Amino acid sequence: MALGGVLALALGILAMWLAWTGRVGGHGKALAVLSFVLVAAAGSLIASSIHGLLATSGLRRFLRLADSLKEGVALVSGDRRLAWVNRAFCEFLHLEREQIIGRSPADFLDEGNRAALAEQFVRRDAGEFIGYELEITRHDGDRRTVHITPSPLLSSRGKLEGTVAIFSDITASKNAARALEESETRYRQLVDSANEGVAVVQEGRFVLANRKLASLGGYELDELMERDPLELVHPVDRGRVEAHHRSRVRGEAGHDVHEFRALAKNGDVIWLRHSVVRIEWHGKPATLNLYADVTRDRLHEQALAKRERRSRALYEDTPAMLLSADSSGAILGVSNLFLDKLGYVRSDVLKRSLREILVTESQTVLDATIGPELLRHGRCANVACRMKKKDGTSLPVRISAVLDRDAGGEPQGMLAVLEDTTEPEELERQLRRAQRLEALGTLAGGIAHDFNNILFAILGYADMAVEETPEGSRCRNDLEEIRRAAARATDLVEQIVSFARRGQQELRPLEPGPVVKESLRLLRATLPTSVALNFSINGAERRVLASPAALQQLVTGLCATLNQRLGGQGTIDVVLEPRTLSESDVAAGSALTPGSYVAISVRSSRHTMCGESAGPLRPLASMSESSFESCESVVRELGGVLVVSEACDVVCSVDVLLHVCHTTNEPPVSLPRMTGDDASAQGGRVIVVDDEAPLVSMLCSMLRSLGLNATGFTDPRAALDAFAQDPNSVSLVVTDQTMPQMTGAQFAERVLAIRPGTPLILCSGYSESLTPRRSPRSEPRAT
Repeated sequence: MALGGVLALALGILAMWLAWTGRVGGHGKALAVLSFVLVAAAGSLIASSIHGLLATSGLRRFLRLADSLKEGVALVSGDRRLAWVNRAFCEFLHLEREQIIGRSPADFLDEGNRAALAEQFVRRDAGEFIGYELEITRHDGDRRTVHITPSPLLSSRGKLEGTVAIFSDITASKNAARALEESETRYRQLVDSANEGVAVVQEGRFVLANRKLASLGGYELDELMERDPLELVHPVDRGRVEAHHRSRVRGEAGHDVHEFRALAKNGDVIWLRHSVVRIEWHGKPATLNLYADVTRDRLHEQALAKRERRSRALYEDTPAMLLSADSSGAILGVSNLFLDKLGYVRSDVLKRSLREILVTESQTVLDATIGPELLRHGRCANVACRMKKKDGTSLPVRISAVLDRDAGGEPQGMLAVLEDTTEPEELERQLRRAQRLEALGTLAGGIAHDFNNILFAILGYADMAVEETPEGSRCRNDLEEIRRAAARATDLVEQIVSFARRGQQELRPLEPGPVVKESLRLLRATLPTSVALNFSINGAERRVLASPAALQQLVTGLCATLNQRLGGQGTIDVVLEPRTLSESDVAAGSALTPGSYVAISVRSSRHTMCGESAGPLRPLASMSESSFESCESVVRELGGVLVVSEACDVVCSVDVLLHVCHTTNEPPVSLPRMTGDDASAQGGRVIVVDDEAPLVSMLCSMLRSLGLNATGFTDPRAALDAFAQDPNSVSLVVTDQTMPQMTGAQFAERVLAIRPGTPLILCSGYSESLTPRRSPRSEPRAT
């Protein structure tokens, strides 16, 4: 029995040692319980056998066995004295056995531990035997912590005779536990003083966290402990955070730092930057987690991103051609209008060199002008270039740019604004065309003036010759032909003069048929013989409110444009007809209104003969629209509407609708023809002034033939002197407008200044300076 007790005691001591040294991992608690059970059982066996052993010859064997144990064993008598100790106990106290036996265990304790021992003796006497710890002061003064496991020593009658106490030196484990506790304390203090949130997560729970982490979400520290960290993660990011944490626990490679959204206690969303490393915590896998609040940074980044998107949208959607490039000339950004104008998509131009979308001549301008100007002055303005469009054509632009510099002042690119000069160049062309037309009009006016003087002389002398020639004679018939030819020439001069006149012509009711017919007759000479020109009038002709010059410009412009489209082969039909539009004929939103119109329809059609080849038919979209624009302007001035339709590839029709002018037709006033007798009866003196001597001579001859006293002058200054000598004797003054020394208007003003109310006839074929507002204020007595 004693041997069994000793074995139980040995196993208990071994189990206790393993439990305290932590060499059994997570089973330390169970093994510690087992050690106490074994020691208690050993104590009972030893106690029940000690009595017999003491009375038998086996005592030596028991003491020898106990003496061989590495744990201290002591027998404490009923009077609380040490009756026997083993060798390990002596070595523990650094004393000999004789120095120990008979002494009280309290002799090796300080006051505090003596009180604890006394309390244990009281429990022993009450039959309560539990393990306890004491600090023993050894002979050398060293203090050691021991764990004592008491067991009762009973007599054969069951009376308590003493105690068997097993001493285990737990100083090392106590020191280790104390050091661990101090280390954890220091670690916690370090964690609590960190500026970032720190937590140890083990088995899906916070096992350590600092107050900073709790404050990030507005929690108390106690509210975080033992909680699942995923409960604090925003649902959108929860799966990603969980996967990342598990991969780090498994030790898989990956990014140690990531960011996610978390939910604060009040429901706000905060952004946390999370870094995690794998560690061992109390012998088990865990993770050390660092959390930093990056909400402000994220909000700032989002604000910057929003501002950048707004700036980019403003840059890209601004109604201007914008371009930015780096120092090497690579394009960094363009506006949408830039892409629309050139026909590219953004991927076509980004990172592409600016030189690649400039025509060859403009590349030279970039190198010789734009680049040096930017480096020298930091800007350039209105540099003319041409950009390559995606369809192969070019776009004229003017480039204004500024140099973009970095924080150190070094050039890092340029910002440019491009102005599409297609319309300004077209306006310049139109201006030059208008200037040419104006110059042509001035020239035509001068020619008309000279030609009109010639016609005046021809008609004047022809009239006088007719008066002197008997009726029915061959000579008179020839003179009549001269007069008719001169009259036709006069009509031509009137058309030239109307073309040469500037400003808006006075609109009056007129029948458009004769004007259109005459315009086509003149146009016929300018068209190639391979283009047929036909004119017809359908129905009764009606009047419109217009001017002959405007109708001539309209018909000429339409026919010229359609002739350009035909390519020199085809037919142009001009039809003049009345047209009435009802409510159903007028589309919603149209400029037309129901009513009566005169329609001028111009229709072109293409035809070729066998074996003939014609030039390419040009579609309206590819033609210059200057003629149509000019025609539309004329139609708007006349209050009409122009409609262009392309029926098929070879037919095009243009309709001009002009409102019918409802006026009462009044018969022309017929003036009585003045005869020589009438003129003689009137009498009077007539002054004729013109710088053309033949005209002066002819007019004077005609007036004298009528019995008038006509005096001619080629110098208006001489005529003015003659008039001033006897103004009351002058019945009529006839003067030309265009004269070198003095204009007719100036001469008339001086005549009226000398004698107000003097009858005047001012003759002018064409004059830019003479308008109704500038004509002399006089009321002619006869015209």
